[in-house]
Amino acid sequence: MLAYNGLGDVATECESLANLPSSEAALAPSGGYVTTYTHNTAGLMLTRGYAAAGGIQAETLNYGYDLYGQPTSSTRNSSGFGWSYVKAVGYDEFGNPELYTMGTDGSTAYLSSPTTSRRSG
Repeated sequence: MLAYNGLGDVATECESLANLPSSEAALAPSGGYVTTYTHNTAGLMLTRGYAAAGGIQAETLNYGYDLYGQPTSSTRNSSGFGWSYVKAVGYDEFGNPELYTMGTDGSTAYLSSPTTSRRSG
C-alpha cells in the first residue's frame, strides 16, 4: 500500500509478508513494515524512515544533494546514534560520480572515469 504527498511523491509505504513460517512470525509486525519518506519541492528524497519492528530499532536515513540535485551524502540516525554511510560524492564534468568519501573515518574510494576508463584522483 502506498500513500502520496501533495506533489505526487510516495510519502508512506506499507509492506506485509505472506506465508511466513510460524517460527518467524514474531519478525513481522501485525500492521506490516512501514516506511516513510520526505521530499523537497524538487521531488528529491530527503529522508527515508523505517519503523521499529521485530526487535529492530527505528531508523531514519537522511540524504543530501548539491545545487544540481546530485546525491552527495547519506547518513543514518537511530536512537540518537548517527552514522555516515557516504559523507561526500565528487562528480566529473559530465555528472558521473567519480569519488566517494565513506563512513565516519573518511575512507575514500575512487571510480574509473567512464570517459577515459582511467582511475581519477
